[in-house]
Amino acid sequence: FLALLAQLGLLAVIGLAVLALTAPMPTLIELPWPIALASLTVAYVVIGRHSIDIETDRHSTAIDLSELVFAVALVVAGPVVVIASRIIGGGFDEIRRNRGDHRKLVFNIVLYTAEATAGTAIACVVANESAVTSYRGWLAVVVAMAAMMTVGSLAVVRVIRIHGGTSSARDVARILPIEIGGSLGVVCLGLAIASMLVSDPAAALLLVPPVALLLYSSRSYLHLAQRQQVLGRLHTYSSRVAASTSVEASVEAALRDAADITRAATAELVLLDAAGSAHLLRYDSETGTIVEVDDPAAPADGTAGTGPATLMTPDHVTVPLVLGERQLGVLRVRQRLGADGEFDDADATVLGAIANHAAVAIENARLIDRLRDESHERERLAHQDALTGLANRRGFTAALRAATERHTATGRRFALVMIDLSRFKAVNDTFGHAAGDRVIGAVADRLRSLTRATDLAARLGGDEYAILLDGAGGADAFDFSRRAREAIERPVKHDGVSVMVSASIGIACAPDHGGDERALLHHADVALYAAKEDPSRPIQVFDAAKERATNRRHRLAIDLRHALEADEDLDLFYQPKANLETGRLTGAEALLRWKHPELGYVPPDEFVTLAEQTGLINRLTDTVLRRGIGQAGRWAREGLDLGLSLNVSVANLADDGLPQRVRALLEQHAVDPARITLEVTETDIMRDPQRTTQVLARLDQLGVRLSIDDFGTGYSSLAYLKRIPVRELKIDKCFVSDLETNHSDLVIARTVIGLATNLSISTVAEGVESQGTWDILESLGCHQAQGYLLGRPMPATQFEAFLGDYQR
Repeated sequence: FLALLAQLGLLAVIGLAVLALTAPMPTLIELPWPIALASLTVAYVVIGRHSIDIETDRHSTAIDLSELVFAVALVVAGPVVVIASRIIGGGFDEIRRNRGDHRKLVFNIVLYTAEATAGTAIACVVANESAVTSYRGWLAVVVAMAAMMTVGSLAVVRVIRIHGGTSSARDVARILPIEIGGSLGVVCLGLAIASMLVSDPAAALLLVPPVALLLYSSRSYLHLAQRQQVLGRLHTYSSRVAASTSVEASVEAALRDAADITRAATAELVLLDAAGSAHLLRYDSETGTIVEVDDPAAPADGTAGTGPATLMTPDHVTVPLVLGERQLGVLRVRQRLGADGEFDDADATVLGAIANHAAVAIENARLIDRLRDESHERERLAHQDALTGLANRRGFTAALRAATERHTATGRRFALVMIDLSRFKAVNDTFGHAAGDRVIGAVADRLRSLTRATDLAARLGGDEYAILLDGAGGADAFDFSRRAREAIERPVKHDGVSVMVSASIGIACAPDHGGDERALLHHADVALYAAKEDPSRPIQVFDAAKERATNRRHRLAIDLRHALEADEDLDLFYQPKANLETGRLTGAEALLRWKHPELGYVPPDEFVTLAEQTGLINRLTDTVLRRGIGQAGRWAREGLDLGLSLNVSVANLADDGLPQRVRALLEQHAVDPARITLEVTETDIMRDPQRTTQVLARLDQLGVRLSIDDFGTGYSSLAYLKRIPVRELKIDKCFVSDLETNHSDLVIARTVIGLATNLSISTVAEGVESQGTWDILESLGCHQAQGYLLGRPMPATQFEAFLGDYQR
C-alpha cells in the first residue's frame, strides 16, 4: 500500500516537473487566484455529491461530474490553482464519505493529487499553448481526462488486490470504456460551459437549469432502472426458491441472490437447526463458492450471530429469518460493490424480502425432508419385522422378487430356506408370551449371525422364518440349514430357565426347483411340510414326489370344503356293537365316509387329519353329530333300542360351544342323551387336559356317555380316569386281534378290563374278527365287542336290513 502511495506521489512529481517545463494553457478569464481557488473548490465539493452511478452485473461505474469543473478551471485559473482546487475539493468530499477510515482518505487524496497533476500536465503538453476554446484545447482536455481516469482505475485495482480482493486489469478493460464514454459527455459539457463563459459569461447561467434538470433526471432514471432490475431479480429469486424442495437448494438460492441483488461481495446465512445449534454458511460472489464457517456465533464485524431486528451499517446489512414467532436464523450481506460502497435502506428492504422468502422456503424444505424421512422410515418399517428387526413378509417378498429377476437376467443362482419352529406353542403356553418373544428374538439373532451381507433373513410371522442365500446351491443350503438348526436348538435363557425349541426346514433352489417366486415358494413349502411330517429328517430339499402328495392334500382340502358347504358326498356308515355275554346287538358306531367324485373313497384318517389342519374339523364334526343324532332319533321313533357312538376330535374339545350344539341337536330330534356315546382318543385328551376335562364335564352333565377310544395306545394315565366322567373304555384292536396267539396282548387286555371293572367303567373291544377272540374276551369280563365278526361298517339302510337278519 505504501509502495502504491509512493508511485502515485512520484507520478504527481513527474507531472509537476512537466508543468515546470511546459507553457501553461492560456487563462481566458482573469480572476484573482484566491477567488478562483475558492470558487473551484466549492464547485468540486458541490459537484462531488452528484455523481451518476451506472451498475452492471457485479461492477459499478461512477461518472464523476468533476471533469466538468476541470474543463472550466483551465479557463479561469492557472495549473497550480487547477491542481490545488481539485485536491482540496476532493479532500473535503472524501473526509465526508470516509470518516474513520484514514487509509482510504489518504489513498484518495494522493490519487486526486496524482490525477490532477498528471491530467493538467498532459493537457498543457497536448494543447501546446492553445486555449481551451480551440480545437486543440478540446483535444487536450479529452486526452487529459482519459489519462486521469486510466490512472484512477489502475490505482483502484491495485489497492483492491493489496487488500485481498480479486479485481484485475481485465476488470479495468471492461469498465474503463464505460467510464470514459460517460465522462466524455461531461467534459464536452464542461468545454461548452467554458466557451460560453469566455464569449458571454451571463449566457453561461442559462446552462445551469438544463444541466441541473439533466443531472436530476439521469440520476432518477438510473435509480428507477436499478430498482426495476432489483424487483425483477427478486421475482426470479422468489420463483426459484419456491420451487426448491431441499434445505441446501433454498440456502444456496438465498445466499447467491442476496449477494447478487444487493451487489454484495459476500453473503452469510446463520441457520438454526431443530436443536438450536447455529451453522454459518458464507457465499463469496467473486468465486461463486459457499463454505461453512466453524464459528457462526462470532462474525468478523462483532455483530451477534442471531437477532430479532434488522441491523444496518454502510458496510453490512443483517436481517432475521423469521417464520411466525420462530426465528430460523439471520441473513447478512457485506461490502457493497457500488461506486460509494455503502448499503442503504433500499438494500435492507430487499434483503428483508429475500429473508422472508428464504424462511418460508427453508421451513417448507425442512417439512418436505421430514415427510421424506418419515416416508422412508414407514417404508423401512413396512418391510421390517418390529420384534426381530429382520425383514417381514413384505420385505421378503420384495427381496425374493428381486432375486428371481436377477436370476432371470444374469443366471445368478440362489436358495430359499423356509424354517418353522417346533414346540413353540408349548413355550408360550408354559412360560408365557414374554418367553415366546425372547425365543423369537434369539432365533432371529442367531440366523442373522449366520447370514452374509448378500443374504436376507426374514420373519414371515409367528414362528416362521425364511432365508435367501445368494449364490447358493442345494449342498450350500443344506449345510446352512444344518448349522441354523443347531443354532436354533441351543437353549434360550428366560428368567433363569432354559427354554428350548427345534425346527423343521425346507429348501428350494433356483433354478433347480423353479425360476419364479411362486414356484420356489410352493416347493419350499412342500419340502417344509415333508420335514414336519418326518421328524427323522427335519431338513429336506424339495422332492417332486412329495409335491404330488402335497398337491393331493391341497386338492382334497378344497374339495372337502366344497363337500361340507354342499352337504354332499359325505355319508355315515354304521358298524354294529354287541353284548359279549348275550350276543344281543346294543348299538353301532357311526363312521364318516367321503366318496370323492373323481378319487373315490378317501381314507378317513387322511381327510380327518386334513380337516384338523385346515380348520374344517368343527364343521366336519357338526355334520357327524347332526346326521348321527338325527339317525338315532329316527331309530328311537321306530322302536329300535340302539345306542350310537359318535367320534369327536381334540379340536372339537377345545370348542366351548360344542356342549351347547349337542344339547340343541338332542332336543331337536327328541333323543335320550343316554343313547349317545361320544368317543375321543386318549391322545386328544392329554394334549390340553385342563380345557378338555372342562368340555367333557359339560357334556357329561347333558347325560351323554363318554368313551375313551384307542385306550392304551397314547399317554395312558390313570389320573384323567379319575377326573373325567368316563363311562366306557375301548380297547384298541392292536391288543385284540392277536389275543389267541400273543400272551402279552392277553395280559394287557386282562389288565385294562380289570381296571375298568374296578372303576365301574364298561369296556368295548375293537377288531374282533374270530369266535376264539370273542370267547376269550367274554371270559375276561369284557362287556361289548365290535369288529368284522359282527359286520363291517355299512350305510344306514343296509344296517337296518342287517338288524332284521341278525341272529347270534
